[in-house]
Amino acid sequence: MFKDYYSLLEIPFEASLEQIKEAYRKQAKRWHPDKNPGQDTTLQMQDIIEAYSILTDAEVRRLYDRAYSHFRERYGQDNRHPPHNSKPQNPPPPFVYEDELLKQWIAALRQQAEAFWQQSLADLKGMSQTGGQAMRQEFLRQGLGLLLMLVVVALWAALAPACQP
Repeated sequence: MFKDYYSLLEIPFEASLEQIKEAYRKQAKRWHPDKNPGQDTTLQMQDIIEAYSILTDAEVRRLYDRAYSHFRERYGQDNRHPPHNSKPQNPPPPFVYEDELLKQWIAALRQQAEAFWQQSLADLKGMSQTGGQAMRQEFLRQGLGLLLMLVVVALWAALAPACQP
């Protein structure tokens, strides 16, 4: 299925590199798992990463733009990629990329986007586990320090009257 990367990032066809980067950051924040608790945003994030990767590489963007123009000629101006939170009612028939190099680029970038997102999730999980372990260790350290201080105060209170003449 043809993906309208411009629609995914909500940018015009003639968007500059800076506009693409800004739109990528906006969409990444919008679909970040922390902003969408209880909702699996994996596909959205992978699509956003894929769109960014294709539109920020001048050579790949040139190839994609050629296919994008053919797609729009074939299916019309208004046949843009639906938002991730909606279901297409009448999806267009499959669009076949004619450029073999573009097919390969898109497949490779899709794999990279999936791998990047999976690694990001693993890193977040690792950081939260590491943070939890550090909190437990700090709690134990401070708890033991407090316990030791209470023992010293209790001993002092118990022994102080006995030490007076």
